[in-house]
Amino acid sequence: MNLSLAVKTCLFKDCFTMNRRAFRSEYWWFVLFGFIAGLVLGILSIIPIIGTLVYAVADIWIWLASLTVSVRRLHDDNHTGWWLVFPYLWAIGGGIFLLFTIGGAMSSVSAGDTSPSNLFAGTGIIGTVCLCASAISFLLLFIYFILPGTKGENKFGPDPLVDK
Repeated sequence: MNLSLAVKTCLFKDCFTMNRRAFRSEYWWFVLFGFIAGLVLGILSIIPIIGTLVYAVADIWIWLASLTVSVRRLHDDNHTGWWLVFPYLWAIGGGIFLLFTIGGAMSSVSAGDTSPSNLFAGTGIIGTVCLCASAISFLLLFIYFILPGTKGENKFGPDPLVDK
């Protein structure tokens, strides 16, 4: 698969299809396209009104296509698309715990208590652990995206490379 075929497949043919498998070249060519399109759209967004509108519509379309090709890529590795959610859940949880820590530290300082045990309560530790788990989840996703897919048929369908 080349760049133009990956873009046609991801943006038009399979933009809303999540129940198939996508091989590595389809995924990575589309990632490259998304990066380049983001740069071009960012420059075009300077144009008042129309540039911003084009940027918004194209960005949503490319994001949706990126989501579906990511799910299909995970399917090729015989993993469910829900793996895409885990890093964000960990990050949101970690961010919430760290906000509680900052809020607790600020209220302790305003009350005159500056002891380190109050400034770094357990919520800060939990938040840090959650953010580390998020980073590990993103790394795991990256590994899944670069590994070759399952040879032969898996629970998500036939091997896309068999026809190639």
